[in-house]
Amino acid sequence: MLLVLNIGNTNSAGAIFDAETIVTTHVQSTTDLPYHSAMQEFTQTTLRNGGIKRDKITGCIISSVVPAHTSLWTGFLRDTFGSPPTIISAKMPTGIRIDYDDPSTLGSDRLCACVAGFVLYGGPGIIIDFGTATTFNLIDAAGNFLGGAIAPGIITAARSLHRNTAQLPEISFTPPSHFPGKSTRECLEAGIFYSGLDSARGMIARSKVVIGSATTVVATGGLSETLKQHIPEIDFADPNLVLRGAVILYNRSRQVMG
Repeated sequence: MLLVLNIGNTNSAGAIFDAETIVTTHVQSTTDLPYHSAMQEFTQTTLRNGGIKRDKITGCIISSVVPAHTSLWTGFLRDTFGSPPTIISAKMPTGIRIDYDDPSTLGSDRLCACVAGFVLYGGPGIIIDFGTATTFNLIDAAGNFLGGAIAPGIITAARSLHRNTAQLPEISFTPPSHFPGKSTRECLEAGIFYSGLDSARGMIARSKVVIGSATTVVATGGLSETLKQHIPEIDFADPNLVLRGAVILYNRSRQVMG
């Protein structure tokens, strides 16, 4: 079984895969984890949630956009499981061609999402990750990653609005009961929800001008399932797309190594 760790700017997700099947997942705030005791508890909880004993884990892989945490987790997993984890990077055999000025600067989460999006859903494709940042990634029918766009995440923008104003409250991302809003809270709900919705739809339309209208749109990230209900252009919501991509990359790297 494979232990997969996706370290994001806001949250980190641990998962255990049996071949390509997810056995269990566990999510925790990234800021809580850069301590040995916290990493140990996180790993134990992930194993316990799946009813998996530690000696059943045959490999580990890390997708991380937080370099300081990468090194800490690398040492911890090496000591815990007896061998160093595989670290996702564009230097791995990805199965896609990365048309990017410097492929090494492509975030590992974006790389994993693109690889899984192409393998599982085909191309051409638009892969959207609704996370701390909202990323839009374009892949053509031949498996060429063409680039994309990075925007503030919907929740990130909402929190920034609250933190940088004196009177605007922090609210959750929920569909407003009506429009226009008749109070400050209702106006925030409408503004955050519909601006997130409409900007995503606008970016999908812009991307289709480049990649063609007959393309598959796949969304991932914590808001993906909610947004799919309100954005008809999204064909599939797969919250675990990055984790699935990490497994695909792990298996490819093992095949190349023999």
